[in-house]
Amino acid sequence: MARRTKDERRQMRIDVANDVLKHLHALQISTGTYVMGKIPATLTGDEDAQEHLPIIRKECRVCAKGAMVLSYIGLYDKLRLNDIFDIDDESYEGKRLVDAEDGQLCEILETGFDKDDLNKIEAAFELWTTAETICDDNAPYHFGKQYDYNPVIRLQAIMQNVVDNNGDFHPEVVYVAHPELLEEATV
Repeated sequence: MARRTKDERRQMRIDVANDVLKHLHALQISTGTYVMGKIPATLTGDEDAQEHLPIIRKECRVCAKGAMVLSYIGLYDKLRLNDIFDIDDESYEGKRLVDAEDGQLCEILETGFDKDDLNKIEAAFELWTTAETICDDNAPYHFGKQYDYNPVIRLQAIMQNVVDNNGDFHPEVVYVAHPELLEEATV
């Protein structure tokens, strides 16, 4: 992955956040997982992930970082499925289990996001306190706690915060979620 300029990195963060917001209802948003689900057994892992994004969005549960990586793939890169997932060799009922780990996702996202912002986003989404993460304070936890009733709305608030703050996540900024999404959110 080519090195981006500061302005390109900022624009990437905004674009990724906007794309996550655009696809909120196509995602199975969940805490406690990065990207986990099933893909057709006919896929070997050498395929272009971008081509199979609709299947991945439909069949896999994602956390904040997982949703961001799927948006990144759709917008920017032609990664292979193997670049993102660990894919089971065995298939069951025509599907293979796939799982992505934090390191795989961070390697992709760090082309635009810095580690500190990724840690704050994850802490806000997963509702982690400073004892559970490497954030310096509990601002991300308190930001996420405002929306602890629904991870879809929590992710929406986090991504809107990134957009509103020109590509940076500022958990100390209060954001009012759009309640109309509660009716449509599938959790």
